[in-house]
Amino acid sequence: MRRKGTRPAVGRASGAQEEKTMKPLNIALLLTTALSLAACGGGGTPTPDPADTTAPSVVSITPASGATGVAKDANIVVTFSEKMNQAATQAAYQSTDLPAASVTFSWNAGGTALTINPNADLAYTALGKTYSFSLSTTATDIAGNALPATNSNFKTFKQITTTLSSTPALDGRVRSDGEVVTNDGSLYIGDSATVGNATYRSYLSFDLAGLPAALTSANILAANLTVNQYAVAGSPYTDLDVGASDLMLDHVNYGTSLTAADFDPTVYSNQGDIISSPTLGNYTKSVLSALKDDRTNSRVRSQYRLRFAKLTDGDGNADIAYLRSGDSATDKPSLVVTYLIP
Repeated sequence: MRRKGTRPAVGRASGAQEEKTMKPLNIALLLTTALSLAACGGGGTPTPDPADTTAPSVVSITPASGATGVAKDANIVVTFSEKMNQAATQAAYQSTDLPAASVTFSWNAGGTALTINPNADLAYTALGKTYSFSLSTTATDIAGNALPATNSNFKTFKQITTTLSSTPALDGRVRSDGEVVTNDGSLYIGDSATVGNATYRSYLSFDLAGLPAALTSANILAANLTVNQYAVAGSPYTDLDVGASDLMLDHVNYGTSLTAADFDPTVYSNQGDIISSPTLGNYTKSVLSALKDDRTNSRVRSQYRLRFAKLTDGDGNADIAYLRSGDSATDKPSLVVTYLIP
């Protein structure tokens, strides 16, 4: 007969049996979890795979080894066949031209591409500057396999400066009444004391055959046109100017000969004032945009017109700036061009 409030014995036996059954299951679970964490390095950096014995290799280098015409702002990118030990690989970098202290290292997310960014622009020289670097065998993948020794080099653009003289047969002056002169050493810009204060405009032409045929406009760094003012008659810089405009330079095209019709030739652009003072001497104006335009459009000459903003002041007096032309024995007009070639 069961006493009131007493649980059946079978119930106690059943609970005890369940407890005995659960304990080994919990122990097995703990062991499995511990082993999994150990395999992952405790949740941190994965431990090297002892089965990986394959050495990493370099898949590509940019700029390629032996490359020429490398831009001054270029970075070096080395791509590997597998994930690398970043610290070991950076420590393996060696270069006299770009020492580790003068570059910044960075990696892609996968750890397979190293970018070497020089802290200052690379140098251009007349021969192009060669840069070399290497990665020693202390560079490894994450399993500790050594990278074969790697060497690479490249050369920057050559920076060349050349001076083009104007073409004597195409230099000259045109007067508004039709007079054309191309065979003396003087350029006249202003108004004459005769022929009803007729206006003089003058012209310069530079043959571009002296530049490399493969030169592109993007690789022209500078273009400076220089003229020599050797005399001034009257007051052209006050009587013939308009506002801030004085002796102006236009980028034009008049082709293979200078004629009366070129008093108003095809004008590509106004390059601004080249001279703003009656002071004698040399004056220089950048014509970089004009020369780039000539190169882009495959023109074989770069041509310019010199003029004052006002045709004449009508006072019957000469107001003229006199410049040397390509026919002059001294102080010839020049176009100094700086450019890059591979």
